[in-house]
Amino acid sequence: MHAGECATSHDTTSSSTIGTVTPPYHMVNIGSEVTITCWSYEPAEWYFKDSLLKSSLKINFINNVLVIKMISISDEGMYECFGTYENNRVFFIGSALFVKSESIQW
Repeated sequence: MHAGECATSHDTTSSSTIGTVTPPYHMVNIGSEVTITCWSYEPAEWYFKDSLLKSSLKINFINNVLVIKMISISDEGMYECFGTYENNRVFFIGSALFVKSESIQW
């Protein structure tokens, strides 16, 4: 593994870690929009809190880029990207999202 990479609970026995997610963390304001890029082999799947993310009014996917609109406190956490390479499920390092609260000064 490379610096900053970690294993997840998503069937790590058949997954290997390769690739990167840019950037490794985001610090955003409530109500803003964030994009997280997964430099992976397509197709990519995005997970948040061990659940597969699906397109919605709030969440969009553009190739391997995850776009989250109207950020709220409940969006805070680790976003993970999985893909397929040579018929193997591959984990690409995640990106942490930190949401700034008006009561906290950064």
